[in-house]
Amino acid sequence: MDGTDKLKVSAVGIAVFFLLAGVSYAASLGYFARITGTAEVTGMELTVSVDGNGEVDVDGRYTVQDEKTFVTADGIDVVLEAISEDGWEFEEWTGNYPGGESEEEEITITMDEDKSLTANFEEENENENGDG
Repeated sequence: MDGTDKLKVSAVGIAVFFLLAGVSYAASLGYFARITGTAEVTGMELTVSVDGNGEVDVDGRYTVQDEKTFVTADGIDVVLEAISEDGWEFEEWTGNYPGGESEEEEITITMDEDKSLTANFEEENENENGDG
């Protein structure tokens, strides 16, 4: 990089470390930064996806309705909460969750490597007790 490169960052939260012009800079942006340009970024990538009708609240600061990737500092704990839409219910988390999956709507993950998690939602049964 020659120092004239631009980095577009929309602040959402966490200390993010990035390299510009060969010099390391630390920018405190709360908890996350969503990178919309090109730059060398150090840290861990967290990709959050939604399967079905619902959304994911990321650390009470950002809402994911399809798929988003965040860059976080190494060792940060991130709280994810699955929120279902009317007529749908949360089924489980799948992906890089310890144990492979979780049925808890709210989980906390530690960013010690790149991770990808999906909140899976399913339609509610209109008659859950099986009667006619």
